[in-house]
Amino acid sequence: MCNNKDKGVFSATVRYNEPIGEYYYRLSLLFEGDGASCFAKALPGQFLEVKVESLSCPAPEDIPENLRDAAQRSVILRRPFSFVDVFKIEDNKTVVDIIYLITGASTVRMTTISPGDTLSFTGPLGNGFAIPSEKKCVILVAGGVGVPPVEHVARWLSENKPELKTVAFIGARSKEHLPFASTLSENCENGKVGEFAQIGVDSFTTTDDGSFGDKGFVTSRLEQWLAENEITASDAVILSCGPEPMLMNLSKLAQKWDIDCQVSLERQMACGIGLCQSCAVEIKVNDNEETVYKLCCKDGPVFNSQEVVW
Repeated sequence: MCNNKDKGVFSATVRYNEPIGEYYYRLSLLFEGDGASCFAKALPGQFLEVKVESLSCPAPEDIPENLRDAAQRSVILRRPFSFVDVFKIEDNKTVVDIIYLITGASTVRMTTISPGDTLSFTGPLGNGFAIPSEKKCVILVAGGVGVPPVEHVARWLSENKPELKTVAFIGARSKEHLPFASTLSENCENGKVGEFAQIGVDSFTTTDDGSFGDKGFVTSRLEQWLAENEITASDAVILSCGPEPMLMNLSKLAQKWDIDCQVSLERQMACGIGLCQSCAVEIKVNDNEETVYKLCCKDGPVFNSQEVVW
């Protein structure tokens, strides 16, 4: 049942679970009834938790060699994932898509999920991105596995605030580490991501090895763009998710250019609702360097970048 009409524990049916290249999978879920009602109101930056303890392990030959030992561990706790897309197909049916990176015992098991399977989920959880009404330009910045909530907010903006100028910057280790179906195509335009282009959002991509887009850090490409374009700082906001070193550098860049910046953080979130206290984030509360600890799952995962103690 939907708790307080905004979240709960629900079952969903798997529509598909398909690989995106070597490292990522896209899992599409169908929620019905109360679950459909709750998830239809999910905002970009929120997340769900999936129950994985009953999932079986793949055959040894289907597990990446570097994960074969880790894959044997027991998995008890639910695992959190942000949304890459959420949409209603009928009044009582909502589709939720997530993208996951194969990194350990839980995600290795998730590769065995098949269409028609039924899984248990908790959500929608946390607080998502907020777009202040006075903003005219939204700058999206994503790194690697931080792409899904950024792609989600891009889609949400194209549908709900098409009048805003939106531009996306994506960074990854290499072309193979970009979680997009479009960049796997031989016909893709170098540096441009089709998933953003199809919703009218211009995109710029950087990779560490230069295999797609520009070679270098995504924050450097963003600073170059800011220098080349006339952006009024008070009119702009940066929304971001990715590795913490990237977010820290982005926070410094946003402070330098005096642009509001929101970052979606990743922590070990065992319960997802603030009970276990395992996902603490140190936050500044005033100019006297006083800090408090907030919970990534309940108070976040989205925070003001200037308030985070990096």
